[in-house]
Amino acid sequence: MDVPGLPSRREGTERSGHVPALRRAYVFTEYKADKPQIALLESSGNTRTFINGMPHEGDHYDFAYTLIPFRMQKGMNEFIFTPGRFGRVEAKLIIPTKPVMLTKRDMTLPDIINGEGEKWGAIRIVNAQEKALTGLKIQCTLENGESAIFTTDDVMPMMVRKVKFRIPGATSSKK
Repeated sequence: MDVPGLPSRREGTERSGHVPALRRAYVFTEYKADKPQIALLESSGNTRTFINGMPHEGDHYDFAYTLIPFRMQKGMNEFIFTPGRFGRVEAKLIIPTKPVMLTKRDMTLPDIINGEGEKWGAIRIVNAQEKALTGLKIQCTLENGESAIFTTDDVMPMMVRKVKFRIPGATSSKK
């Protein structure tokens, strides 16, 4: 659902919401929720966001990577954005379908070259629940069946964290 009063990204369209004067202002909007629930705020163009008075980091570089898990309260929820250097703010509320998710946003993946050995990759984990994730293991399997399992870092409750994982070395005998 879009945050009322703010433009949101639409697939196949140009970015909207560019207002040069926003670089020296705050943007306020609110959303009335029917029930309390966990939600994700997806935003871009903002340097900081206050959700119901609590500060959160924004999307300084306008890459639209920001996902902020928060507990939406029943009734009115307030959002205050400090726009960044491009003078636009876009936001959208997402109700997560699972309490823990991997996101393709901002993945770090190397080129896999036969014979080079193991490498590192990184992926963002969305923890949309009120308990920490500990002892997580990420398994990476190449098309040829080679596999690596790595116990990754913990993820705090209601946080998004980019974690590293091992990528097995490609040792295919195909030439």
